Amino acid sequence: PPPPPPERSLLDLGAGFNMKHSAELLPYFSEVTAVDISLNREIYPNIKKIEGLLSNVTVTLPDNGYNAVLLNSVLEHVKEPQELLNECYRILDNGGIFYVSVPTWKDKFFLEWTAFTLNIAHAKIEMNDHKMYYEKKDLWPMLVKAGFLPEKIKLSYYKFGLNLLGICRKNGGLA
Repeated sequence: PPPPPPERSLLDLGAGFNMKHSAELLPYFSEVTAVDISLNREIYPNIKKIEGLLSNVTVTLPDNGYNAVLLNSVLEHVKEPQELLNECYRILDNGGIFYVSVPTWKDKFFLEWTAFTLNIAHAKIEMNDHKMYYEKKDLWPMLVKAGFLPEKIKLSYYKFGLNLLGICRKNGGLA
């Protein structure tokens, strides 16, 4: 059998009902916690599940409580993104890694075309909930304001510039 994962914890904020990313990352963490408004309780018994609004849940989580925090395709839906980033920094332990992925302004056209021109109901709901799109110049100062040191922030575009990935380390070590 493969060796057990190291004693490391992951918090997946906005994990989605079926917790796809949480499940994919299970082998790499001894503890995985998924947070979303609604989670499928029938699958992945080894994932800790917390249901609720992110703004209500994050404030209840302990300072420095997780080795890694994942925020994938969530920030663009949040009314107060700076507050959520501040909370992510607070609950991340020293030396921990924060992963954030957001759509860019380039992606806005494609996302909205798919939703509104093709008239796809679930996509329309998703796009009508978008509050913001991001570029490096938008996300970088927010991460700094949350507490990440500039030298610990790495931002890169992917999917032909349609998405932006941030990998940040809290204090110890470079990202």
